[in-house]
Amino acid sequence: MQPAAAVGAAERFPATVGSLTCVSEVLGGAGKVVHVWIHGDKELASIELAVKGERWRTWSTKRILPEWTGPWRVEVRAEDGTVLAKAEFTIE
Repeated sequence: MQPAAAVGAAERFPATVGSLTCVSEVLGGAGKVVHVWIHGDKELASIELAVKGERWRTWSTKRILPEWTGPWRVEVRAEDGTVLAKAEFTIE
């Protein structure tokens, strides 16, 4: 499976953002992907998402508390744990 490029991504968000959504377009087959939300070095959420076709869009949303400032990333992983894509951003 291969993810498509991120669209509408940003590198910085205010601490008052409330929540963020990671959208993945997966190409190449059915199965599962996992969105892993990481603040600094701490994994805060791991969300398994079904992929049911050759070209599939899926998403996860993470609530962001105002005190969770600093570096973040969301990794899109295959079922075997391989990182397919990642998005890095900062909550200010």
